[in-house]
Amino acid sequence: MGWVVEALNATVRTEIDALPGDMKAKFLRIVEMIQTSGLERMREP
Repeated sequence: MGWVVEALNATVRTEIDALPGDMKAKFLRIVEMIQTSGLERMREP
């Protein structure tokens, strides 16, 4: 079973949507990696 990443509430979703395109893309890439690999396999760059 994979991980599910959810926003805390509508305020957080609004703030994510308001991010500049490059920051939003990086955030969504990290979310995708967490969902496919699991949080325990994530490491700092």
